[in-house]
Amino acid sequence: MNVRNPLIVSIDDHLVDQAHDSAIIFVDELLNAQPDATRFVVPEGLRIEQIAQRFAKAGLVKFNEQDFLKYTKHIDQFPDAAKYPILKMVPTGQSMEGLLFPASYEVPVGGTARDVVNLMLTTMSDTIPQNHLDTQAQQHQLSPYQAIILASLVEREVVFDPDRAGVASVYWNRILRQNGETVGNLNSDPSVQYARDSQNPPTAYWKDLVDSGGKIAADSLWNTYTHKGWPITPICNPGLASLKAAASPPQTDFYFFLGKPGDGHIVFAKNYAEFTAEQQKYLHK
Repeated sequence: MNVRNPLIVSIDDHLVDQAHDSAIIFVDELLNAQPDATRFVVPEGLRIEQIAQRFAKAGLVKFNEQDFLKYTKHIDQFPDAAKYPILKMVPTGQSMEGLLFPASYEVPVGGTARDVVNLMLTTMSDTIPQNHLDTQAQQHQLSPYQAIILASLVEREVVFDPDRAGVASVYWNRILRQNGETVGNLNSDPSVQYARDSQNPPTAYWKDLVDSGGKIAADSLWNTYTHKGWPITPICNPGLASLKAAASPPQTDFYFFLGKPGDGHIVFAKNYAEFTAEQQKYLHK
């Protein structure tokens, strides 16, 4: 007959009880613990104000939307501005528009507006050299900042990736291979949307224009119907695909493009006569 050692039984029971209690505590911590960080996705093509609104709704307990806007719209008020050479590209008195890289971020739950701005600027600062965007831009007679401006225009125009390069080439041609039909004007509707919404902030950004581009916010430096050359700053924060297209646009003879109603794909034209024919084909059926 086997006789159980009472001492062994006592020790085993104690260990079992201890393990049981530990498991309960562990499960309780899993159910009730707060995460250390929040994953947050910044989509391509947003304005600074839209990014601020999204972070404000992200559950970051120390994030202050007004601080974010103050830092990003007034570079001289951002405490860490000296850390970022890319900020020296920005014209005096202008914002960080275009330099807040859209990506998926792990943001500490206790992250402040200053932390978020640092995170986004650091990502853009790393992205430019890692993808050789600065050197490619210079090879195409663009400064890195001009390439970002071009990328922002592409971002707001394009739905499908294959169209980015063509749109970039149209804008590049209009500035650096000017002809008598376009005479240095980009005629970009998104630039007018940006101009309009900057003068009179709406509840929703990027709504369609209700008149011709030259008649809306005509005095704005962002209106590319009434002002030749590049807008003074980017009009949104572009993603990597648009940045690559802008830094190295293909050589084409296109000076016009049209977004097809319905599917959003873009058709290109070499001159105004071809463009008019495309309009008749797709817009006046």
